[in-house]
Amino acid sequence: MTNHLTAMTPQTSDSFVKELSMLNTRAIRHIHCCITLCLALVTGGFIVINYSDDNRKNDTLQHRYEINSGLWLYITENSNGGATVPVIYRYYLSSRLQGSDNDITNQLLTLTPFLAGYGSISDVKILSTDKIKISYNGRILFLNNSTTYNDNNKNITLKISYLIE
Repeated sequence: MTNHLTAMTPQTSDSFVKELSMLNTRAIRHIHCCITLCLALVTGGFIVINYSDDNRKNDTLQHRYEINSGLWLYITENSNGGATVPVIYRYYLSSRLQGSDNDITNQLLTLTPFLAGYGSISDVKILSTDKIKISYNGRILFLNNSTTYNDNNKNITLKISYLIE
């Protein structure tokens, strides 16, 4: 006599279970590949947007000020962002640079600005031969607490303190 319960339950063969397992494994692999590809695209886009090397190529020289006989302050402006992006000002300390405004801007591209932001420097005080104090008003994008420049083939490092308002 047959058991009525066994007759009513569907019989699953080992091959069906293996096939179902392979389909699940393949689906998981495809989902994993899609997620990995999306993450790689997002990461690549982030790197391209935030770390592009040409973000200073549209800078123009706005001002140059002699701080003392061997030290000059150069200010560049980048208004390339359009109406919705504020103007970015970059500040450099260097020995006197020669040439036209474009020549000086190209020379500044080889230097690292000590400060960049949406504001302005209101005062520069020389505290000693290797220390200066900068008074700044506005939002800061980045700043360094020191800068090095070349004066008569001698590298001079200045320590910078800030008064930010």
